[in-house]
Amino acid sequence: MSLLRQLIGVILLVLSLMTITVFVTLQLVAVRPSAEQLATVLADNLRLQLQQHESGAAVVAEPFVLEMRAAPPADSHTLPPLLFNRQLEQGLREQLGDDTRIRMAGQRLWIHAPGLSSHWLGIPFQDNAGDNFLWVVLALLGSFLMAALVGILYARHVTGPLKSLTHLAHRLYRQRDPAPMALKGPMELQTLQQMIQDSAQEAHRLLEDRKLMMVAISHDLRSPMSRIRVAAEMLRDTELRQGIVEDLDEMDHILQQFLCLMRGGEGLPEERVDLRNIVQGCCQSQMRRDRKVECMLPSGPVEMVLPLTLLERVLDNLLNNAWKHGRPPVRVSLEQGAGMALICVRDQGAGIPPEEQTRMLQPFQQAEQARSHGGAGLGLSIVDRFVSMLDGRLSMEQIPNGGFQVCIHLPLQRESGAQATSP
Repeated sequence: MSLLRQLIGVILLVLSLMTITVFVTLQLVAVRPSAEQLATVLADNLRLQLQQHESGAAVVAEPFVLEMRAAPPADSHTLPPLLFNRQLEQGLREQLGDDTRIRMAGQRLWIHAPGLSSHWLGIPFQDNAGDNFLWVVLALLGSFLMAALVGILYARHVTGPLKSLTHLAHRLYRQRDPAPMALKGPMELQTLQQMIQDSAQEAHRLLEDRKLMMVAISHDLRSPMSRIRVAAEMLRDTELRQGIVEDLDEMDHILQQFLCLMRGGEGLPEERVDLRNIVQGCCQSQMRRDRKVECMLPSGPVEMVLPLTLLERVLDNLLNNAWKHGRPPVRVSLEQGAGMALICVRDQGAGIPPEEQTRMLQPFQQAEQARSHGGAGLGLSIVDRFVSMLDGRLSMEQIPNGGFQVCIHLPLQRESGAQATSP
């Protein structure tokens, strides 16, 4: 759940609790005392007018005169089921007796209190409790909505810069040049934004310097390597010549791996591709090198937006590792399900023990049985980094019946891919 939704949820919860608290407080401080006071006034007025009526004294003028009937009017009804009315009925029963009955007809309140009189006694009464209660509810609801609106706007004001920081961190993680962003939000958040932005720009500068250094080293090494290769071709000793050429090829391969690791996938164009074509093309490339690869593809298309070269590089590294460190037969499979694409490369070699798999994803790490095959230990590190750049993940598994399998889990709908295709 995002921070904005959490803040909005907390604000609404706090406002709900405040509204309930205000409502209960109104009941305890205003509604109940007012109803009890009105019940006392009505009961005293009822007793006074009944005494005046029985003694024949002068009664108060209309419309406050007391009426007496054997039964309440036919159009009488109970009081509306409002909080104030319930408190009023309870107060009248406390004043006149528990068997008191109360009805409402027009502008009169009809009360039958056996302890006071055998008749129904009608006294003037105007019921404004419903209107007052409605206004109270509307006032509370309006206050709740206004406070909720202010809280949501403030939450957006605070979380907006945080969202920008998230995008900045994402670009930094992808090793892209973070574009400057406007400082927004509270002072403390602006300070944090400036510090992260400065750190991101410094990290990008260091990455660029590292790439430039690696390119320069590669260029400086290739010239003497070319001279050594030319000199080796002139040797008459075939075995010695072949050994030197193989060592030069291995050095060239290591340099390529270094450059691949340094450059990453930055700047590669993204396009919508069918993964079946990529997997099949990598298998055919291996077969042209006299490496038989079994390719298992689904019948329907498996499309996603990604840098084509990046995925080809990942598959080539996995297939080369399978042939170099594993044993044939080598099989590549592609599956699709639950919004994910699964590409697996399997061979019949011993593979990597589970306790060493995490270590093997670090640069310059090699398993003991792989040291005799040469290399710099960058293959899996490059694969893991590139798969992460594709918003996927890498998994390794030893097959119970023999063999080793490396799988790439890729989301068919990538956030970066969606952005790349938007106009």
